[in-house]
Amino acid sequence: LMVSLLEFSNLSEQIIELETSMKAQGPREMSRIRQGILALLFVIVVVGFVLALVMVRFFTSEILQRLSKITTNARRLATGAALLPVDLRHDEIAMLDQGIHEANNVLAEARRRELSVLDNATEVICSLDARLKFVAVNTASLSHWSYDADELLGMSLLTLLPQQSVEAVRLAFQRISEGSNQGSGERSKEGELESEVKTKDGSLRICRWSISWSEPEQRYSCVVHDVTELRA
Repeated sequence: LMVSLLEFSNLSEQIIELETSMKAQGPREMSRIRQGILALLFVIVVVGFVLALVMVRFFTSEILQRLSKITTNARRLATGAALLPVDLRHDEIAMLDQGIHEANNVLAEARRRELSVLDNATEVICSLDARLKFVAVNTASLSHWSYDADELLGMSLLTLLPQQSVEAVRLAFQRISEGSNQGSGERSKEGELESEVKTKDGSLRICRWSISWSEPEQRYSCVVHDVTELRA
């Protein structure tokens, strides 16, 4: 940009010199000088136009890249993934990116507190996908079922059930996800069931499941009450 401005300055000086010399020249020389001036003006216009295009493209490209980064961070915020580095500049785009990072920090703290509450709960709290596989479970599973939480992830609930109750439990979960229960004029996505669960040491525990189905997440959220002693 500085080089182009210097070139414009030199061209302007040349035009002034030519105009000054025109007064001392004859008609033929004046015509030649006019043609030179027109050529110089044409070069100035063309170079200025090209320079303007380059500057517009440069600034537009930079803005689009920064906006693309904000879009990526917004998607990562929604999924809980790590964000791209924060933009430390002081314009409006940077402020928007910094706002996303601040929101991410607030959500991370909220998730940490939520996990702390779940892990300290005395009852098993878990999430199952549409195929009844564990996608999340708290640490209470160890004391109730002798399974560590990490052991259950990816395991099907049906493998923890006595064979004779597998189909009944599967159908009960399916009815809840389909909203078979009626409530308040709308199809309810919640329900309860009772079943035995085989623990890791081979014993059976009687459990009452409080279940809710999330259509957007395609997941069952469950709170499992151990009622073995109550039944006894």
